[in-house]
Amino acid sequence: MPKAIALRSFDHNGKVAKGDTVEFDAITIKALQRSGLVSKETADDAPKSEQTPPPAPPPAKPAKPGKKSAVSPAAPASPPPIAKPSTPGDLPPPPPVA
Repeated sequence: MPKAIALRSFDHNGKVAKGDTVEFDAITIKALQRSGLVSKETADDAPKSEQTPPPAPPPAKPAKPGKKSAVSPAAPASPPPIAKPSTPGDLPPPPPVA
């Protein structure tokens, strides 16, 4: 069964203190990970595919000067609407009739 390290104390079939190594079935470990209660599986019980992360893709190269970018330019942002200043005694417009 997979093992994980408790990130904070919790109660699951008994008290578990922060830093304790816990051993539950894989589904329970995944649920506790999603809840932020335990860290990832410990290296000695982790499946071989999870021990080494896949290599990161190489960073994108900057465009050469004079070359057009393949990415379309972003549209300019429209200014936010500005409401008229209200004066005392102004009433809001009546609701639309359905």
